[in-house]
Amino acid sequence: GRLSVQRLADGRYAARQEAQLGVQLSKLAWAFASLLVKDELLLGSLSQVSAAHVQGFTPQSISNLIWSFAKCRVVDQPLLSAVQKEVQQSAKAFKTEDLSMTAWSFATLSVV
Repeated sequence: GRLSVQRLADGRYAARQEAQLGVQLSKLAWAFASLLVKDELLLGSLSQVSAAHVQGFTPQSISNLIWSFAKCRVVDQPLLSAVQKEVQQSAKAFKTEDLSMTAWSFATLSVV
């Protein structure tokens, strides 16, 4: 009844929030990486939050985020592991450009 509809709505809201978080974090990382600003503290914070929530990120957010770390040559194993797991589980949702950018990022960081 009404309670299950509310749970469904709450779940959809939470999923949208996770996706939006991914967009925001990946854009922040992308901006710093594009300027070649390697701020270890910022990247560490981005990594910690992202690794915990990556399962809710869009494929584009995931590929942009991991590209940013590769561009800065920052190997963050917890983030890489979380991204690898998510890509393996949801590869069909990734567009070709998202997969290729993610693959490039892993190769650049020499963790393939």
